[in-house]
Amino acid sequence: MNTALLDRAFDCIRERPLETVRLRLRNLLYVFSPELLPAHARLPRPRAIVTDGRLSFTGVHDRPFVERASHFTAHLVITALAVVGLWRRRRHWREDALLLVMLANTAIVYAVFFPTTRLVVPTAFVLMFYAGSAVGRKDGGASIFRGSSGAAPRRR
Repeated sequence: MNTALLDRAFDCIRERPLETVRLRLRNLLYVFSPELLPAHARLPRPRAIVTDGRLSFTGVHDRPFVERASHFTAHLVITALAVVGLWRRRRHWREDALLLVMLANTAIVYAVFFPTTRLVVPTAFVLMFYAGSAVGRKDGGASIFRGSSGAAPRRR
């Protein structure tokens, strides 16, 4: 069965190579998408139903607009700051290799397979790290997280 499905997938790629590339690139954009949140909150017994080749679900309900809007806004701000932080830390990417590999792993899974909310947490961690780099001082001195000397505040 696996071989037959893999052969079918490669046939589809050969038949529509440009469409395949377009879909893979679109999926890649989801790495930074503020919309990637489960649109439906699960109830105890969700079920997938296929009717006339169309997939629908029972046992789910839409998330309230306020939840979707607050997630969208927060993720959009974090992503924008992360882009700035990535640029500011461009000379430190070697030190950040593990974080960048985590981000690359998510990008590869999204591009080759499909975007999944299961990878939101590690991606959000990386984006928050770089967002924090955007709001700190470039020279490593004083920042909003440290005192004016650049050292972490002492505990009393």
